Amino acid sequence: MTQHELYIRHCFFLARKGIGHVSPNPPVGALIVHGKRIIGQGYHRAAGGSHAEIEAIHSVATSDRNLLRESTLYVSLEPCNHRGKTPPCTDRILKEQIPTVAYACQDPNPYMAGRSLELLKNAGVRVIGPLCEAEGRTLIRPFEVFVLEKRPYVVLKFAQSADFFLGTGKRTKISNPYSDMLVHKWRSQTDAILVGKNTVLVDNPLLTTRSWIGKNPARIILGHMDKSKHTDLRILGNDAETLIAGLEFPGEKTISLPRLLSWLYGKGIQSILVEGGANTLSAFISAGLWDEARVIQSRQIWLENGIKAPQIRGRLVRSYTLASDLICIYSKN
Repeated sequence: MTQHELYIRHCFFLARKGIGHVSPNPPVGALIVHGKRIIGQGYHRAAGGSHAEIEAIHSVATSDRNLLRESTLYVSLEPCNHRGKTPPCTDRILKEQIPTVAYACQDPNPYMAGRSLELLKNAGVRVIGPLCEAEGRTLIRPFEVFVLEKRPYVVLKFAQSADFFLGTGKRTKISNPYSDMLVHKWRSQTDAILVGKNTVLVDNPLLTTRSWIGKNPARIILGHMDKSKHTDLRILGNDAETLIAGLEFPGEKTISLPRLLSWLYGKGIQSILVEGGANTLSAFISAGLWDEARVIQSRQIWLENGIKAPQIRGRLVRSYTLASDLICIYSKN
């Protein structure tokens, strides 16, 4: 692994700190290196706030400011050159006279891809990259899907017993407390959680991040429901915004998933965590409208009969154990 790649991987580490806070922007990390010394680092902390490159520049000590003209800026994603809620990062890079910029991957937005790099090159900046491109693209995959496919990034999540059942038709506990905490972390990193109406009526879930420090995502109920008849449901409380999809599509007995995702895209929801139930998960799988699946496999809980877990036909990206549970992460592609 080259020195450039080591620094880019540190940018990935920084970028991950912003996951769950920067949507609909991508998570980005940046590092400023003079010789073999890191003099600045930062990441995009919140949508509408300073980008990673600016955070890194601001972190440089006053005594080191003169070194910017001899340093390399490492960044996990091509710097922006357009004016949105913040000024273009390329303007600041040129203003500080940073001579070298190394990047992991280009911005997937067709209106941006590669243009910043060309602008910097034409201004005399040495541009190095792409570096560790596959990992960089994985990091921004939800943003890429949102921009190119104009829909949220869809993550399927479910827990299954050792004999591959989701439950028995009534509220059934399968995952262990460590996995429960992990799920709450996943919730904090997504824009919305989606569940079917039957799951709401059977499990009466709260769907918040109470076991992890972080925001409560929006909650989406797939199906038609009269709120006035279900005042005891915890999901209808004030802990987070709750959207009932059936109220948006009153004439549709079965809600079209492509239309649903298009509606969520219009609301700026970049990622959703589909948490059940079986029919909802199967509908997304059958339609091919999923990007990632996170399966919690119990090694201790056996149900012998009940609701069969859906079959995931995808590429196993990684797996690891949390006490009695096996966590498997799949990608559709």
